Amino acid sequence: MAAEVTRLQSAFQARIARRRDLLTTRVLAAPAGDLDGWLAEVVPLVLDTQRAVVADTDAFLALDAGLATGTDTRPWGLDADRLVGRVARRGTFLEDVYARTLLATAGTTRVRLERELATDVTLARREATWIHTAGDPRVVGHRRVLSPGGKNCALCVVASTRTYRSSDLAPIHSHCGCTTQPVYGPATAPTVDRAFLDDLYARAGSNRYGDLRTLQVLDDELPAGLAPATVPRAVAVVDTAELG
Repeated sequence: MAAEVTRLQSAFQARIARRRDLLTTRVLAAPAGDLDGWLAEVVPLVLDTQRAVVADTDAFLALDAGLATGTDTRPWGLDADRLVGRVARRGTFLEDVYARTLLATAGTTRVRLERELATDVTLARREATWIHTAGDPRVVGHRRVLSPGGKNCALCVVASTRTYRSSDLAPIHSHCGCTTQPVYGPATAPTVDRAFLDDLYARAGSNRYGDLRTLQVLDDELPAGLAPATVPRAVAVVDTAELG
């Protein structure tokens, strides 16, 4: 059963990535000559994608739990409109987010747009995950699953080395593509060679948020296992008004 659940997780990540990429393509193609007109086209696109991500997350978590525990696999039917837009942004309107992004310094607009779109997709997934897993008694813990695609920042790698009680695990930085995987059995983690972490901190320059964030770790550098006992607890938590 474990292999089937792993394939399900991978399929879920790929589906979310496709939605993000499609949204990005459509937003970048929107005529940006008139700010109000551009916002009237872009904001509904973002909201529609967020609603679809909530539905995908609902379906994935229900099926994942059912497969892991041999119980009900039906989606809960989450109300997406209560989880997206300004709710996910801690009260900040999407119109404000994307207006300031479009008006950013010339030459950085595209990168900023891609970052904000990816963040809104991740926030919708996070909100749905919070509601779903908090109300599911079958869940005994949570783990971060690194983003597929060849590399992750060292901050995410370190964060993925532990099992957590809370599902509030993503995003821990802008443009973070990691997902949250509920644990339905004993909340144990595989082991990792301490030398791997020591080398990671040495390459980053420290075990601090800013240093770990700038170091990219290739997939083929990752250890086969991850052990909570070997992970230092000095990684800082940074709270932001919009992301939480």
